[in-house]
Amino acid sequence: MSEDTSSEACSLHSSPTDYTGAQDIVEEKEGGLVFTTVLKKVRAPTDEDDNSSQRVTTTRKVRTVKAGTVERLVSYLVPDEESTDVGAYRACFLATYRTFTEPGFVVSLLIDGQKPAVESQSIAAASIEEPVQLRRQRNVLKLLKFWLENYPADFFNPIDNLAKVEVFAGSCEAHESIALKETIANVKADVNRHSQAAWIDRILHTGDTMGGQPFHLFTFQAQDMASSLTAEDARLFQAVVPHECLSYTRDLKSAPAPTVRACINHFNRISLVVIATVLEDCMVARTKAIGHWIQIAHHCRTMRNFSGLRAIVAGLQSSSVYRLHQSWHNVPQDKQLMFEELADLFQADSNHKTSRDLLAKEGTAKQIQGKKAPTAQHGVVPYLGTFLTDLTMVHTAHKDKTQDGLINFYKKRQEFEILATLTLYQKVSANYNLPHSPHLVRWLASTPCLTEDENYRLSEQLEPTTATTSENSSIFRRSRRSPHKTTERNSKLIVLNRSTTEIGSPTHTPSPLASPSTLIVRVSISSEANCCYKSILLSESERTGAVIKSALEKHGITSSPTQYKLVQVLEDSRQVEIPDNVNVFYALASLTSPMLTLKMKESTVQ
Repeated sequence: MSEDTSSEACSLHSSPTDYTGAQDIVEEKEGGLVFTTVLKKVRAPTDEDDNSSQRVTTTRKVRTVKAGTVERLVSYLVPDEESTDVGAYRACFLATYRTFTEPGFVVSLLIDGQKPAVESQSIAAASIEEPVQLRRQRNVLKLLKFWLENYPADFFNPIDNLAKVEVFAGSCEAHESIALKETIANVKADVNRHSQAAWIDRILHTGDTMGGQPFHLFTFQAQDMASSLTAEDARLFQAVVPHECLSYTRDLKSAPAPTVRACINHFNRISLVVIATVLEDCMVARTKAIGHWIQIAHHCRTMRNFSGLRAIVAGLQSSSVYRLHQSWHNVPQDKQLMFEELADLFQADSNHKTSRDLLAKEGTAKQIQGKKAPTAQHGVVPYLGTFLTDLTMVHTAHKDKTQDGLINFYKKRQEFEILATLTLYQKVSANYNLPHSPHLVRWLASTPCLTEDENYRLSEQLEPTTATTSENSSIFRRSRRSPHKTTERNSKLIVLNRSTTEIGSPTHTPSPLASPSTLIVRVSISSEANCCYKSILLSESERTGAVIKSALEKHGITSSPTQYKLVQVLEDSRQVEIPDNVNVFYALASLTSPMLTLKMKESTVQ
């Protein structure tokens, strides 16, 4: 989304009219559209004086679209009458419409049925309808230009969408058609840049080669490494197409979301490389690697690279690294304390309130402006998973359609608010002035990495678990606390989403993000008298049906997954039902030792 989108969305607030409070909220239906109508007291300045004491107080009706048919939602993009909501409505629609219709259908609805309208009309020949038709045609031309400038990819898949717009622009005599034709020409000249293949290639392009030189972790100084990671994280985050986040969280097959997946894959790769570089044969090398990554994470925090920071923390908290008691014991205490403070930032309590508050405090352009800090620290890179989680929560909480079968546009507004926040942070991330390091990118890509199980087996070979180490593990963990920190918060071991579930062996402590995109969950069957819990590995791509199937297989039950529903049991004994066919990883109300249960559906019980 470009700056034009944001400026259009915010144009509603540029009026001198002062809304002083809502008087009433009603729902109105109008030909396939449902509006939420708010009656507000407003103070408008008089012609004589703009002083607030001279303003006249009146009641004004403010309407926002709540739901509608696809056809009416499209037609409201160019309403026959001026609306205070239309600017924000257009921005919201263009950012979210792909979840309920296709670009080609919207183009057809806008263009089809447009009667020819001429720019100049003689007084004798002009009818009353012609000025209205001409005004609507002009609005359609302006809308298409805005759409093409902000979402050009919508017109190249398929290419017929652009051809149809080009024919329409050529048939119009309104002067706005000239500007649209110029935009079409500019986009066509840049067609390769907007093609999906070229788009992905540009995101993944790494530039120079390493010239055959051997690179390893300690080739890079900690600050240089953090700087290069931040540059790459910022580049990938800026490349994320916001509306692809909707496609990703819904797992839409028609929209593969390449920019989102590129960002996630990079995050996962960092965590895997952290694990790979720590699992060395020599204990001294393992200890040194752990300390080096902690120092890199610290510099990422200083640079406000929360994505890179979280990826490193996830790698160090993986089960295969965290269990290396002897190696961790040799890490200097100041670095252990540094790591625990960094890990504290990503506690899952209260929907990750700590990390959210920190991002809101340090990540806005307003906070950065005027701050005398090094240029390299002017940007911010949030953790993309936060936005994906929020979108999944909205998708879980609100249905796509109302009881009347209309598109729930209230839900689209909720989604757009999240995407608009993401777009804001993308603009802030562009403030970095860091050199791109192709060497680092290629080193990350070329470092051999093992699977989670392979990493854990290697970890056990490097530092076998004995009865002594198992019994003294809690003593070891306490020894990693700073003796100068005795507060209650620092008396606990801080580990992201750490579970006590035992997998594979009695001493296998699962990772918070076993890989950064997986989670260990415990699942019971409500019909079982002893309420036996079994542990399963939940990946970020699994839908409700797949999780139910895995749980049934774990419990040795051959019933059909369609007979069960999935419910999360919270710490206060409340239960939250997870809807069918959603991404369970992001739909969980809490990621702290999540406990799920399978319940027979009522229709099955009857």
